[in-house]
Amino acid sequence: MRAIAVGLMSRYRYFWYCLQQFPMAENLTKSKRKTIETAAQAVLDARAQFPDASLADLYDPLTMPLVLLKAHQALDKVVDAAYGKTNFQNWKAGA
Repeated sequence: MRAIAVGLMSRYRYFWYCLQQFPMAENLTKSKRKTIETAAQAVLDARAQFPDASLADLYDPLTMPLVLLKAHQALDKVVDAAYGKTNFQNWKAGA
């Protein structure tokens, strides 16, 4: 993590280029890894449907395209399932 992010107190501050570099656990099965990769690609495909929109436009909570929101919700679901929702939430919180 330290190679792609810097510490900010006890939390990490991420740079723009690590948004697409999610660190996958090495102990994930090939099936779980493929499921996450497919869901992540669906997010990228949803973004590609709006080539003239900036990331700020795409991720505005009031105007976010429904297809992108659904792709992110699906990605969240498969990541939670692969890592175990409780464990992943603890990891995100820095526990």
